[in-house]
Amino acid sequence: MLEINKKTRAAAQTTQAFNSMCRFGDKLLGATDSGLFSLGGYNDHGVQIPARIDSGMFDLGVHNKKRFRFFYFELNTNGSLKLRIFGDGVLAAEHAVESKNDGGIQRIRIPISSKVSAHLWSWSIENIDGSFFSLYSIKCLPLFMHQGAS
Repeated sequence: MLEINKKTRAAAQTTQAFNSMCRFGDKLLGATDSGLFSLGGYNDHGVQIPARIDSGMFDLGVHNKKRFRFFYFELNTNGSLKLRIFGDGVLAAEHAVESKNDGGIQRIRIPISSKVSAHLWSWSIENIDGSFFSLYSIKCLPLFMHQGAS
């Protein structure tokens, strides 16, 4: 089942086979043939919930190959995350993020090798052991290559 928040347009997906859902007071409830379930929290009956965000491939409206010196992420987490950057579908950089004790926003700078140039770029964020995370922003400044350069 896919749920979309009308205000933020964020999507959430569950593999539970609910046949109906409703909001009762401040609780979200889901029903299956085996019973009624209260939805919420950071785990599924003690089982950690894996999560990953994959960006779409982007070319910034320019067909030329691009290089990036850095990707900057602003996020927070209560555990561990793995950030990955891809150029033309090939892993260009990977970075591990650990929770800060204060729970505040972390600004992460991921260096990209100057040897990597690509037409299409993408990124992903994956939680480790069901860690909660929030993504606030992603920034990157492209260096456009001349046509035919690699």
